[in-house]
Amino acid sequence: MKKGQHLFIFNLIILLMIAPCAVATTLTLQIVQVDKIHSDVTDSSLLIEESIFDYLFSKGYIVTSSPVATDLENSNSSYALAVNDARSSSVDFLIYTKVFFDAENSTDPDGNLLQNIDSVQWQLIRISDNKQIASGKQSPKIINSEDNTAKGISQFGVQIAGSICSSLGRK
Repeated sequence: MKKGQHLFIFNLIILLMIAPCAVATTLTLQIVQVDKIHSDVTDSSLLIEESIFDYLFSKGYIVTSSPVATDLENSNSSYALAVNDARSSSVDFLIYTKVFFDAENSTDPDGNLLQNIDSVQWQLIRISDNKQIASGKQSPKIINSEDNTAKGISQFGVQIAGSICSSLGRK
């Protein structure tokens, strides 16, 4: 092969590697912990965030996230902040997710127990026009004691991510 052909093939390979990134959908994830007894972010909220983030990334999305926020009064101020952050980041979609805890009667309110999570609500917002294109609410199902662990919380996060992904047109 001639020197020019090597350069052409090299450039073609680089182009093929970069091209998918040019058309990839960009997402930002905001998790808000709504918990009456914890003012600090819990490990359970971080597990939900990590599971959703990893799932979406594995499906080919470019994903960013903001630090998990706490919302003791379940106000909407975290929503406005998340939308503004997403707009300034030039992402395509915001996944605004609230994790509602109910651990007041739990035997281990500080533990990574699936039973301490009441539900998760999410909204998929298209940033270009601030339009909600999908939303959902899921409550965890504890089938056996193995579900009531950190692994069960992670699996619940994957279920939520699957629903979000379906709304984006991928499974």
